[in-house]
Amino acid sequence: MNMTNFLMNFAIIGGNWVLLLLLILSCISIAFIIERYIIFYRWGKETEKLWKTFNRCLCNRRLEDIQKSLYNFQTPLINLINVAIETLPSGYQKIEGALEAEKIFIRLTLNKRLSFLGTLGSNAPFIGLFGTVIGIVHAFRVLGTTGHGGAQIMSAIAEALIATALGLFVAIPCTISYNYFKKKEVHLMAYADAMTRLILKEVQQ
Repeated sequence: MNMTNFLMNFAIIGGNWVLLLLLILSCISIAFIIERYIIFYRWGKETEKLWKTFNRCLCNRRLEDIQKSLYNFQTPLINLINVAIETLPSGYQKIEGALEAEKIFIRLTLNKRLSFLGTLGSNAPFIGLFGTVIGIVHAFRVLGTTGHGGAQIMSAIAEALIATALGLFVAIPCTISYNYFKKKEVHLMAYADAMTRLILKEVQQ
């Protein structure tokens, strides 16, 4: 009974704070989406140029002479070459282990902020639904207290449903962006795997 009263008193507050929360999360997600899109676009272009230059350099010179030619590329995959050159005196096994470890860090870099978008895309509709439920409970609480006000109650319920709509509005772009960025991650990691194989092949020779 005490818990029921607590929840009823909580519902009296209304769902406006849920709308505010969703608006804040929406602003944050939009900022993250724009930032990630710019980053992945630049990384994609730079990685393609890196791949072409890397193959050309690999055909013409030794691995340790490549670093200066590739220094200005703005992509996390450049770290694979740096790690390979730094561990070159240690032998094949050390280089292979260092490259695999560096790929883990590259994946972490590519995944930055994506967990937020994925989580928000999955849960924003439930946050909106929670706001709607609170709004409806509040509306019926007012109806039970006053005993009248049908039009006013229907208006309050309609306003409560806005929370669900806002939750979907927040979730849909987050989900689409998350899937898009994960596809870009797979694309860049394919380049990382290919570069790793070429580096190890060069070391063996």
